[in-house]
Amino acid sequence: DARLEPGCLAAFAEVLESRPEAGCLGAKNIYPETGLIQHAGGYLERPRMVGLHYGHHQIDHTGVHDEIREVEFVTGSSMLLRRVALRDTGFFNEVFSPGYYEDVELCERFHRRGWKVLFTPAARVQHHESASFHDEMARLRLAHRNRLLYLIPGLETSADEEGFLAAEEDFLEREATFEVRRAINGAALELLAGLPGNARQRVGTTGSSAAIAAAARRVGVRLRSLCIGLLAHA
Repeated sequence: DARLEPGCLAAFAEVLESRPEAGCLGAKNIYPETGLIQHAGGYLERPRMVGLHYGHHQIDHTGVHDEIREVEFVTGSSMLLRRVALRDTGFFNEVFSPGYYEDVELCERFHRRGWKVLFTPAARVQHHESASFHDEMARLRLAHRNRLLYLIPGLETSADEEGFLAAEEDFLEREATFEVRRAINGAALELLAGLPGNARQRVGTTGSSAAIAAAARRVGVRLRSLCIGLLAHA
């Protein structure tokens, strides 16, 4: 679902050769239908850990997101990885398969190991967003399930957990559509159904899978309760 524009690989190669600290490069993604920017590097909106894209739906013209810069993550639709850096960090975590947040989590590991993640604007890609999915509800549910899997290890204290749940509850009550509430409800159910295996796969060898599974269970149960209550009164 992605097509490289002419010169994309050359632009990637030039940055990779001139910036030895770069472990991961991401392209400027463009909507083929409109020519608008889809992705110019990404960042996480905390504490809900929603992945957002710089430049999203902005007009692509000279001077708009045209500088190489370090970003929190780049989208997996068009990233170039340095082989030695990938050997250092490891591959994508398959717990996020078939998509969503696998790129965010890999970029987190690059940062943690001292590698830079760089947005590379001269490398341009036409990307048909979410073209790999044909069921919108299934896509939404997967995206939110993986968001929950990604953020669970960060809920190290009860204050962190309550801060996330308060923000999620506010979003569900004030902003979420009926369909998004349904998707988050389904995501929480899938999170609970996959425990404790998903927690163990998510943490790997770096933390306590039992503690992560316990946090995931509490969060999943609370979100299910919130969503069911809101859906019942919709």
